[in-house]
Amino acid sequence: MSTGQLTNTDTFRLNALEDALRNGTKDNPLEVSAVSPRTIQRLKYFIPSFKQALSVYNEALLNHTCKEDNYHFLRGNVVAALRQLIAKVSTSHKEEVSGMTTKKQFSYIENIKKCAIESDEDIINTGKLLLEGEHMRVLDGGEPLQEPRIAIVKIKYDQFAEVYRAMQFTRQTLERAKIKLSEARIEADDIIMCTWKESDTVPQAELANKANF
Repeated sequence: MSTGQLTNTDTFRLNALEDALRNGTKDNPLEVSAVSPRTIQRLKYFIPSFKQALSVYNEALLNHTCKEDNYHFLRGNVVAALRQLIAKVSTSHKEEVSGMTTKKQFSYIENIKKCAIESDEDIINTGKLLLEGEHMRVLDGGEPLQEPRIAIVKIKYDQFAEVYRAMQFTRQTLERAKIKLSEARIEADDIIMCTWKESDTVPQAELANKANF
């Protein structure tokens, strides 16, 4: 195998590794291997692990991609519902009531006005605050909201919370697979360079002697 420039693709890496192993383990005893026994052993051990790293990464990427569309769809639904609920809560409960209810409602409404819905964590935290706040407000004698209905908001929130937890796991799995494959790529490039260097250092006299045997 002649020396050259590494191509930054996994297909090239795998082909180069398998070519080096085939060239280093020829059946004909008259043929001189251009790859050292140590590198051959390294190739035999590494190629299966490199294939596995590729397979795990591709599977994790496919899984992430398949779930991403549903995640964005449910995220859009719950963001719209929460924003509608915040607007409703902020403007609809200003009627005067006596005692503790007034204090609770005032505190709840003021907290809601400060809520942000930007990140996924915002959605989870704000949604929880809204749902718990609306539940307590109704228990204190407040009128249940009709538009949006809190039950519908809760369904959308629960759907997003479930897919959010699933996406966290999926992203972590993909990130771990990506790191492992990145490490494998570095080792693959190192092995390929070793095989190229060894190919260039096989003594020509040894090749001639074997050929004339």
